[in-house]
Amino acid sequence: NHLIERGMSGSEQFTVDSIKTYEASPVLDQTKHDNGVEKLVYCEPMDAIVCMSQGSSYFRLYDPKRVTLRKEVKGHRGSVINSCYVDSFSQLATTGADMTICMWDSTSLGLRNRMATREVQLCLQWDRVSNNMFSGSIDGTLNRWDLQGTCLADSIKGQHKKAIHDLLMVEDLNLLASASSDGSILMWDIERMKPKKMFKGHKKGTLSLAYSDDYRLMLTAGLDPEGLVWNPYVEKAPIFRLKGHTHALCGIAVVPGTPQILSADFGGQFKLWDMRNFRCVQSFGGAEMRASDLSSFCMMPPHRRLVAGGSNIVLYDYMDEGGEESVTDVGGVTDALYNPSAGEFYTISKRTIKAWGASTGGLFKAMRDITKHEITAACMSDNGRKIYLGDASGTVAAHAVDNGQLLTNFERHAADISCLAVWRGTNRFISASWDGNVKVQTDEGPRRHQLKADFRHHRDGATCVACSPELMLLATGGTDMQVCLYDLKTLKKEHALTRLPHVVAGLDFLAPRCLLAVVDQGGLLSVWRVRPHPDKWMRLYFLRNMPTVGNLGKELELADAAAEHQRPIPLTAVRFAPLQQGPGPGAAQQPLLYTADGKGCLRCWSLAPLCERRGIRDCDLPALFEREYHVRLQLAGGG
Repeated sequence: NHLIERGMSGSEQFTVDSIKTYEASPVLDQTKHDNGVEKLVYCEPMDAIVCMSQGSSYFRLYDPKRVTLRKEVKGHRGSVINSCYVDSFSQLATTGADMTICMWDSTSLGLRNRMATREVQLCLQWDRVSNNMFSGSIDGTLNRWDLQGTCLADSIKGQHKKAIHDLLMVEDLNLLASASSDGSILMWDIERMKPKKMFKGHKKGTLSLAYSDDYRLMLTAGLDPEGLVWNPYVEKAPIFRLKGHTHALCGIAVVPGTPQILSADFGGQFKLWDMRNFRCVQSFGGAEMRASDLSSFCMMPPHRRLVAGGSNIVLYDYMDEGGEESVTDVGGVTDALYNPSAGEFYTISKRTIKAWGASTGGLFKAMRDITKHEITAACMSDNGRKIYLGDASGTVAAHAVDNGQLLTNFERHAADISCLAVWRGTNRFISASWDGNVKVQTDEGPRRHQLKADFRHHRDGATCVACSPELMLLATGGTDMQVCLYDLKTLKKEHALTRLPHVVAGLDFLAPRCLLAVVDQGGLLSVWRVRPHPDKWMRLYFLRNMPTVGNLGKELELADAAAEHQRPIPLTAVRFAPLQQGPGPGAAQQPLLYTADGKGCLRCWSLAPLCERRGIRDCDLPALFEREYHVRLQLAGGG
């Protein structure tokens, strides 16, 4: 009860595995069924749906992706009732109304063995630990079969008063659970073939069993309109009743590795439950279900869908984020950040932030709906403990990295936030919006924040921001095709690069060499000198981001004559790599530049030939700043 109450009081807001919903699949069953589907079993080792129809002496195997018929298997002399896979023998076992159990080769589906039974067997269960197969009969007898000798090894009668409809091996406890029409569930010691536990809670017969290895809970369903949840260690009473169905239940199932419980009734209605709090997440099927009078269903975890049987076969797909595709988020990724302090990546999409382990690549946390409006920009704080978010309403706020909790709201913008950046080594950060407004603010923690600067020098939206504490420069690019540079000490505009032909898409500084890289949506990359170098604001080099390129050591060359008609690919981002020491002792550091473009191409450019040709080396920044200071004093004195 404590676990249930804890789950019910918890929030799914920050859980990775918050449950989504199921929707009817566009994949339809096109095969003809002479009789209604009686039983469906998903055989994962064979990746096939085993379909048994009412009164049919053959069974069918269907492809789980397209619901196409693979094979129709004949061999029973009466209707086929149930099946299970025997992995140690690589065989499929089926039981029929002809009082036989047939063993089929899993590859060729040829009949390997046939074992006669005293009564009709309604269910089968293989135990891979003891290498025995168990069956439950119509008169309540539990049988154990030796498949090596193809004979009956043991038979226990009298514990169940009526037919056994389902068997389930609970490997955690090494016990076999059986469900009977008499309403009881027994757990058997399979070595001694004696009941060890008895669970009574159903008023009518039980038809289906399920067990969650992750949550160690047993679930049962039957002719009552509610499913029961049991602690397998406590026989006295169920710990919860899954209420909400209006008809008798035909089955219950869990999805391994998830908190999902699926229950279904004979009226065709499904209910999806969260095992952590036993809340009903979704109701589906029912009137809109194409299969009338549902008789059976089963889960197909590898395909993230369930298959249901009635007059035909119907599929329901689990609408997980990304589905079966290997994507980060179906909503598109707004930004991706890395936190070196924790070794974690953060991806932002819509109003959700997901955290990924850098060493494993696995998703371990999802913080959902942490903003009221769609997130449009993000950046990490300098210490890696906060994440700054800007949204479509112009709001800028700091959130805790651990749980997404709102910490501080900052000065708002009048338009959508376009980009954010931190001023390393300080408590300041920069925000820019699509109306061209750029703000410098302080994060004072619990104290009130301060607005340090409010720049309005762009005639249109600001698209990118770069900050260099070493050069004491802030650069912003915009849709007005200019780059504005600001002095971080005086918080005043220093200069503007205005002769740019296209919308600026990205900026980055290489402080040791007083360089600024600018990329634009026309596919142009340019490299500029910035202060305190004497050649400040001079363009040193530019190139076009062509589909085929040469190198930076000489003028850009196209690979062939046909390439002359190619257009540059728009650039979207640019970053300088930290300077790397070249090979050999005393070798110069090798400057590298990364660009990303609109075609999804990431390129790495070596600036070594350009630096060698133009004499670009590491600068003595303190000396250059001192020289610039004296020059300004002289100019001021001369004025």
